[in-house]
This record gives sequence, C-alpha cells and structure tokens, in this order.
Amino acid sequence: MQHPGYGMTLASRPISAPLRRGDIIAFDFPRDPTQQYLKRVVGLPGDKVQYRERQLFVNGGATRVRPLDAYFEPDRLEAMARFENSLDGVRFDTLLNETDPGAGERLVREHGCVYEHLVQTCEVPPGHYFVMGDNRDNSYDSRFWGFVRAGHVLGKVVRIMQ
Repeated sequence: MQHPGYGMTLASRPISAPLRRGDIIAFDFPRDPTQQYLKRVVGLPGDKVQYRERQLFVNGGATRVRPLDAYFEPDRLEAMARFENSLDGVRFDTLLNETDPGAGERLVREHGCVYEHLVQTCEVPPGHYFVMGDNRDNSYDSRFWGFVRAGHVLGKVVRIMQ
C-alpha cells in the first residue's frame, strides 16, 4: 500500500495479535477509503474516551504522565509543549501548540460522542477504535471524523525507521 502523505510503501499483513491501546495502526480513512492513515489507538471497543482541557482520559484515567522539554517545530519556527504519555504500558510523547488555546475545541459532535462544556466524551462501539495523532493540535483524527471500523485496519506499525 502506498501512503500518500509520506511517499512510502507500507507492508500489510494479517493482524496476528489483538490491537492494544498505544499501538500505531495503518487503516483506510473512513471518509475516503482510497487514502490510508497512520494514528495511535487510544480507545478499544467499550472504552470511554474523554478529551478535556486538552488532555486525554481513557476509562477515567489520565494518559499524560509528565511535561518534557519543549519541541521546536522547524517548519513553523515555533516551540511546542511536549508531554510524556502512557497507555497500557506503551510510552509515547505528544505535542500541544500552547499559542492556540482553542485548538482542542474543534471537535466532532456526532458519531455517538457527546460534547458539553468543552469536554468531548465518546464510548467506543463494538468493532471500532478511537485513534489520535501524537501532534494533538495538528492531527485530523477520531475527534473530528469518528471511529475506525476494525475491518478498515490494515495492520500495526511495528517499526519506524529514521
């Protein structure tokens, strides 16, 4: 499969292990299945995912562990806040653009999600996943277009080469 945004070919194999929170997956984009996306799984079927005050909570638990040194975005010539996160033992960093305090407020209000008082809460339906990008303010993800059907998952990302 050719990933249009990254100019690389992704190998696809049947998923031999269940998906876990924290996995990065390749999937057919729900709004245009001719495009493939890569995102991090943050919600499994039955999970309650909540995004409030620009932080992610899964089943009531915060995923953010601690702040880290800022990340300098060379393309934009600006620093972004960086945080260490953990989901089911998988550690990863996320970025926030603190110069755009309203960035996290542009969220979907459909697909079984409830949006009240700047808080988005979604219960992940059976056979679906809730995915997010790690650059939270610059990611078109489940907060905007809803869930990824299990049948659209192409595979897990098992290695990233620099």
